[in-house]
Amino acid sequence: MAPHRHTPAGRSASPQMALSATPTPGDSASVDAARLPFDGTIAVRHRAKAAVGDLEALGCRIFRCWGRGEVFEEPLLSGRGVLMVAASMSECALTAAVTLIGSHLAELHDLREQTMARLLAEVGRFISQLESQGVGSVSQVTEQNCTGFIEQAVTTRAGGWDEPSISTRYLRRTAIRLFFGTARQLHLAAGDPTIDIRLPPRSSRTTRPLGDDEEALGRVWAQPTLASTRHPTAWAIGQATGTGSELAAATVDDLDLPGQRIWLSGNERWREARWGQLTDWGVQQVIRRLAVIGTDPTTPLVSGATASRNARQASASNAIGDVITAAGLRTDAGVRPGSLPAWSGRRVYDATGRIEDAATALGVRSLDRTAEIIGLERW
Repeated sequence: MAPHRHTPAGRSASPQMALSATPTPGDSASVDAARLPFDGTIAVRHRAKAAVGDLEALGCRIFRCWGRGEVFEEPLLSGRGVLMVAASMSECALTAAVTLIGSHLAELHDLREQTMARLLAEVGRFISQLESQGVGSVSQVTEQNCTGFIEQAVTTRAGGWDEPSISTRYLRRTAIRLFFGTARQLHLAAGDPTIDIRLPPRSSRTTRPLGDDEEALGRVWAQPTLASTRHPTAWAIGQATGTGSELAAATVDDLDLPGQRIWLSGNERWREARWGQLTDWGVQQVIRRLAVIGTDPTTPLVSGATASRNARQASASNAIGDVITAAGLRTDAGVRPGSLPAWSGRRVYDATGRIEDAATALGVRSLDRTAEIIGLERW
């Protein structure tokens, strides 16, 4: 089951190749990025002279496009422009916030992805509902507004109305959290009105896979600033099916960036050693991490080099747990650090229809155990 690992010499050059296209520390773009968004080290003191009316008009077009389930194709603000405008605002109109948040998300995600399109469609509908209720700014949004949207009835195939399903409720709440999580990162909001909204568990399992919408929200919270690299790198390895012990053991030498993969060490009890497939987003996070820690093959990617084995594993698992907590996903008892690699295994199964492929991707020897991990009731 376990594949053959490439020789260290054959893989150690990969990070260097990938880094050759990244800005050097002296590059002006790199310096600007280090000063931008909200990394808490250098205050943004520029006062933007943007026409707020233009922002609001653009925001109206964006959320209406999202609400129709379409990708907004017009140019958005640049990353620097978003931060400068956001830093100049003391009170942000809803429609202006849509422009800034939509622009910021476009820097972090491919909005053509089906999951992100579904989330943004719900964001668009939420903003439309707020407008109809007379809500004019981000600070005016209440928990009641959010609950009303989450519980809003859905149309049936027969043309009637019915209560939303549990999965629809989760999708709507995640969409609102995506909006407010990004608003908080841009300092457009101080809190999240969904923080106390509880929903029934999605599953009775002790640990369940993340949904695609929850994983997308995790990506946003894994990188709360442009300066952060450890948490997004941990999330990237988890996306590649890495467990806590495998995150702790991962080093620069384990990377094969041209192949978009990472060697995962496995463990004696549960997992076989294997190649884990990095997402496009994950590759970018790893490249950013290498720019910080260097390309010495022995350097750990997530954990400290001098810590004990148990301390490294705890630290790596906590990195995933930190993201889950920040994203508000802890409210479901079934969401734990193991939910992220389980999400990846479920994606493989959904794509191929073969539980054997999911088992190989996860490095799990038992098909029954694989079915349990990825949340299959029967196979």
